[in-house]
Amino acid sequence: MDIKANIEIRSFICIDSFPSALLVFDDNVKLHFNKDSVTIYNSYKQNKKKTIKKMVEFIRFYAEDRGYSIGCSDAELYGEIRLHNFLYWLGYKREQTGTCDLDFNGDRRWYVVLLSKLIGWLNI
Repeated sequence: MDIKANIEIRSFICIDSFPSALLVFDDNVKLHFNKDSVTIYNSYKQNKKKTIKKMVEFIRFYAEDRGYSIGCSDAELYGEIRLHNFLYWLGYKREQTGTCDLDFNGDRRWYVVLLSKLIGWLNI
């Protein structure tokens, strides 16, 4: 597993006794981790399947290495990123869809969960 992928830690802070880290993935995308989720800033800039899968692989590795529990499959995480990218491409709420918030235990909105699973399972 090649998780190095040009990862650079830009800052590391503690919020409410939980570590929060801001990392840069492939010079375009910033990942902000906390105990329950990861925020992917400019996620729309990563639109290739292979790169998104690498990013999901890294997210799982980094989160689990720090003791965070991820209740979603890689396919679901991949699907949610792709869903955000598709909605951004359509021009739908670009301020919100340009950045992707991945909750480690799944999104609270049933329709986002359904579409993310479908996209992930179909690998589209």
